[in-house]
Amino acid sequence: MIAKIKIILIFIFFIPMISSGQGKYCIYQFKALKAYDDKDYLVAKAYMDSALVTCFDIKENAYTWHVLGFIYYDIYKNIDQKSSTSLAREKTIEVIRKSIELDTISEFERTNKKVLINLAISYWNNSVTHLDTINYEKAISFYNSYTELYSFANPEYRLEQSEIIFSQALAKIYEKKFENTLSKNEDYFNSAVKLHKKVLSLDSLNYESNMALGKLYYNLGVVYIFTLEDDIDMFKFIEAQDKAVDNFKISLPYLKTAYQIQPNDKETITGIAGVYHQLHEKEKFMTYMNLLEDIKSKDKEKDTEPKINKEPRDK
Repeated sequence: MIAKIKIILIFIFFIPMISSGQGKYCIYQFKALKAYDDKDYLVAKAYMDSALVTCFDIKENAYTWHVLGFIYYDIYKNIDQKSSTSLAREKTIEVIRKSIELDTISEFERTNKKVLINLAISYWNNSVTHLDTINYEKAISFYNSYTELYSFANPEYRLEQSEIIFSQALAKIYEKKFENTLSKNEDYFNSAVKLHKKVLSLDSLNYESNMALGKLYYNLGVVYIFTLEDDIDMFKFIEAQDKAVDNFKISLPYLKTAYQIQPNDKETITGIAGVYHQLHEKEKFMTYMNLLEDIKSKDKEKDTEPKINKEPRDK
């Protein structure tokens, strides 16, 4: 509403300067502003298109592109209903950036950048709604648009938390695709690993990514063992076993870090015990199995403790 008022005020201020030729302001721009004020956004756009063709010098005016940006923005919101495929969103970004480029005195900077931030958030929302095993590539594209646009509009804002959230969500998609393919396509595995390692580069004590990496490497080790054919020759068998052991060993530090972060998590302890079982380290396997049993016993005790009856008593 504030932005619209600003447009109208400037429009009123410039009325005496209206001309039909190459003056600072032209009749088509006047009509565009009137149509915009009437919420007739497509007509407003058509008039602005005519203004840009007819009134040559307004092309170097930041206000021209500021107005056109808001017209496209309202087309995106009100006509395209914020569709993820709206071309008006892309045009809004294009012309608002042009306005910022020409706005040497930062007259429209605050409102221009506010629009860009809103559109960046719309890309984030689109990335979230497309995060599934079918549309995940679109989600990546939307997310990249979000980070690029938000960083441009607000370069001081740190996007690490968004990076962590999106990377972990996308990694889960790759994990599902890895688990659900008969060939166990390692490209999906590598993509998930890369994303979780990116998270750990931002937050080394992130429980979810440490746990995920531990499970990924452990599961890959299991794949090497349980996908062996019955008639495999000895050399290939030994090679597969060595690969499995290597992955079990890689998984262990991640699982132990997860355990340090959440020492009472049963899934983490089970994972560590599983690694030691696969490595044939019986003593360490039993240490963690006993620890697991202790936690389960404590949980049972909590469940059987008498609870205060909070129901009102009859007098």
